[in-house]
Amino acid sequence: MYTPALITAGAVGLTLATTAVVFGVRKLIRVGQYSYHNSRLSTIGNPYVKRDELLPLVDMGSPLALSKAILSELTPGNSIETFRDVDRSLMASFHGSMNSLLDGSPDTIKPLIRSYMSHLEGEELKRLLRLLGHRKEPLFPVGWLTSDVERAILSSKDLPSVMDVLEGQPVSKRVSDLIKVEEGVDLSTVDLAMDLHSLDTLSSMNGLSMGSRKGAKAFLDILSDRYNIHNILRSKAKGSDRDEVIGSLFTNAGIIGRPQLEQMVDSSGIREALSVLSGGHLDPFFKEADISSFTTLETALDRMILEGSIGLSHSYSSNVGPTIRYMISKEMELRNLRVLFQSAFSGWEPERTKKMLVMEGVV
Repeated sequence: MYTPALITAGAVGLTLATTAVVFGVRKLIRVGQYSYHNSRLSTIGNPYVKRDELLPLVDMGSPLALSKAILSELTPGNSIETFRDVDRSLMASFHGSMNSLLDGSPDTIKPLIRSYMSHLEGEELKRLLRLLGHRKEPLFPVGWLTSDVERAILSSKDLPSVMDVLEGQPVSKRVSDLIKVEEGVDLSTVDLAMDLHSLDTLSSMNGLSMGSRKGAKAFLDILSDRYNIHNILRSKAKGSDRDEVIGSLFTNAGIIGRPQLEQMVDSSGIREALSVLSGGHLDPFFKEADISSFTTLETALDRMILEGSIGLSHSYSSNVGPTIRYMISKEMELRNLRVLFQSAFSGWEPERTKKMLVMEGVV
């Protein structure tokens, strides 16, 4: 005879079993979605961060030959008479690829992609701020930077006028905070604000599974270290005030701790700042860097980001790792193709061009 206690226990057991089955099915569906998505990204690939694909392009002496070799990366029908023409086409292709990535990804991974696209908002804003008054410039809307906002920025007469356009936009608080610290607004202030806003967005990301959040956090750590190192090295080259630099550090994430960062800030120069990283996992990227060239240092930082994303693609291969690698590699592809075309238009020596490329396995 069944007692009420047995009936209750049976009901509870059935509920738990049903819950476990539902949870298991959901997990299987998620694994399947990630598996298909990651396989698709692997098939698409990122050829222009690979040595075997890039190095043959370095020796192509003309923009026309180069454009024929990478036709799939250029917008059909666009002129390639000047670097500006090519750059417009490359940018359009890049933004199209990122939008396609977002549209074609599982809902479980879209929060990460949307958050990373805040970085693209920042890069687009930086581009626009260097083109004030050029109202006919191409627009590459992304996120809150709609076509209308972009046109308003390009129509502004000066940087203070742009601040009025940015009022109320997601980045406005970071801009205001930095202006208070640095007692004024200039291009570098807005650059820092956009980078910090991007890191804020990634750090507050919601909607990811536990495993995916771990991968996203590791990604944020890499980006935070990149931002802080770049910020400190830029401050050394610029001669910024110590309090300004300390106030603009991002310390909510990153492998490099605050004591190390402050030691870098307090060092006497770029070489001394980099020496703080000696013996650590970042040391190889700067060991051979020419400290007299800030471009060389930025290339080292980009190589650090690329290699970090490759590591994450292995550590989090069943969820967000391959997407992180694809996004970073896609951005480095754009960077590399721009360098190659600049070289072709300007007649640079191949060795100079090679040193500026960001390739897998090259630190």
